[in-house]
Amino acid sequence: MTWLVGITTREFAAKNPELLRKLIAIHRRGADYIYQNRDDAMRIYAKVWQQDPKQVATYFPKYFGYDGEWTRGEFEPSGLQKMSEGLQLVGELDQPVDWNAMIDQQFLPKDLQRPL
Repeated sequence: MTWLVGITTREFAAKNPELLRKLIAIHRRGADYIYQNRDDAMRIYAKVWQQDPKQVATYFPKYFGYDGEWTRGEFEPSGLQKMSEGLQLVGELDQPVDWNAMIDQQFLPKDLQRPL
C-alpha cells in the first residue's frame, strides 16, 4: 500500500481528490494557527484534553522547539530518516525505508512538496 501525504490511501485519494486537498488545507491552517497563537493553542489543548492549564504550560512550549512538533503538511526528511533508523534499530526492517516509494506528495500544495 502506498500512502499519500501520510493521511490516506491511494484509493481514497483517487475517489476524493478535492476533499483530500481541502483536508490538507484545513490541517495547514490549524498548524499555522498553533504557531501564530501559542497561548490560545495551549488553552485549547488543555480544554480538549481536560488537563490543568498550569500543568500544560510546563510542557506545551517544548513542542515549539527545534523544527516544531506540527508540520503544515510537508514531510521532514530528517524526521523520516530517524523513523527509518528506529525501525531498523528495533528489528522491524533490515534496510532503510524508501520514502519516495511510500509517499506520494501530489496532493500537497507545491510549496510544501520537497525531496525526500
